[in-house]
Amino acid sequence: MENRRDERRELKYPVIGKAGIYKFQKQYISGKSALIHVENFSLKGLRLSSSLDFPVMTGLILSIEFQLFGIENRILGSIVWQRKNKNEFTYGFEILSANMGYIQSIASLTKPVHKITKVAQ
Repeated sequence: MENRRDERRELKYPVIGKAGIYKFQKQYISGKSALIHVENFSLKGLRLSSSLDFPVMTGLILSIEFQLFGIENRILGSIVWQRKNKNEFTYGFEILSANMGYIQSIASLTKPVHKITKVAQ
């Protein structure tokens, strides 16, 4: 997408993690989690895939946990789009909250997509 403000990084091999419902309609939920594969990332979002059919709906907050660069990451966010391909679903995930390790790792690998057009002298 051309309207992204942050650079996306594709992973050569998807990272395995787990996702579960964290909050639904202002009610906190704990329970089971599903296996996911993180395919790309940025400071504000991820693309992930799973065999589980998560709905795209307002008020549904997921908790995603995975390890990236040796750092355990826990991210809260919501699904903003979904595509189905045979028995697997691919999702766009908007990050609402992330641990500092994730933010530092991603910030060091990506850069904002802002161009400097004039330098003051």
